[in-house]
Amino acid sequence: MAASSAVPAKARTPVQPAPPMASRNSEVAKALEDLKADKAYAAIWEPARKADLSFFLTCVSDALSTTDDKGIQTLPVGMMEALKQKKLSDAAMTVLFVDMATGSFPEEFATKARQYMASGAAAPHRGLWSEYKKGRPQHDFSTLAAHLEPENAEYLREMIAARARKVGGPFGWELTGPALRPWLSRERAALATLALLGPLTEPEQARLAQLIESPLGDDPGLQVDLADVLSEYKNNEVRADGKLKGKVIHVSGSAQDIKKNAFDHIYIVIRTGAAWEHPDLHCLVAKSQQSKASEVDKGDTIVVRGRVNGMVLTSVMLQDCEIDD
Repeated sequence: MAASSAVPAKARTPVQPAPPMASRNSEVAKALEDLKADKAYAAIWEPARKADLSFFLTCVSDALSTTDDKGIQTLPVGMMEALKQKKLSDAAMTVLFVDMATGSFPEEFATKARQYMASGAAAPHRGLWSEYKKGRPQHDFSTLAAHLEPENAEYLREMIAARARKVGGPFGWELTGPALRPWLSRERAALATLALLGPLTEPEQARLAQLIESPLGDDPGLQVDLADVLSEYKNNEVRADGKLKGKVIHVSGSAQDIKKNAFDHIYIVIRTGAAWEHPDLHCLVAKSQQSKASEVDKGDTIVVRGRVNGMVLTSVMLQDCEIDD
């Protein structure tokens, strides 16, 4: 029998979007010249500057993960200030600009970054990210790795793991609106892309199914303080609705009651713990979350995600609530 000449199917990867700053392509050559002449940037690739290189890649990676569909990126103020102090802000903006103008990072940067990432393959999390621990230096360039190696399922898997809330890295799923590259910014798209690269594990399959079923989708929600939300509604309900109604929020508080309403829907009353607190938060639990609600005890501190639906009497209403593991 003749040997088969079939070529193994190539892993399917997402179609890259059109560069949002393509109209500025003529500026790329000058930007690359400036990058090449940047002494502070050149120095971070030296072996003794590993910590600065790790920080630089973390900043580029986080900006990449927060890129919206118009190419607008965000970085925490503290990270921007640190980049300026290290004289690396111009280099970071140049690297990101070239990606937004051409659809790919500068070739030399991409090559060196790949080599650096590959050198950490034997470290925990393949060296791409560190678990969040207060007061310790953190790094997470898993999003950058997943972008530079789009067919590497393990890099994408590490990126997803890095966003986990309990044992993840320094950043969660941050972007709440449409993303330029959804598989780098939204959990559902990331898991769906991972499924194109190979079989999902059972927990990954379950999580993808949950996100598909959830009325909230994979919107990570605005990270808000419960006391601030309740204070907003107490002081001016109209203004608070303008800011929050219809939006998904992520909030933590103390479970004060776990009950059922007249329609047999489970709800959890959540407060900050302050005495005589009004309003409070009524968390209407999603049907898929009822088993989790049954495990909550009065006084437990819980973290929930839900959609704000205004205030009824003395309670701020949160619909389709999901309880964090």
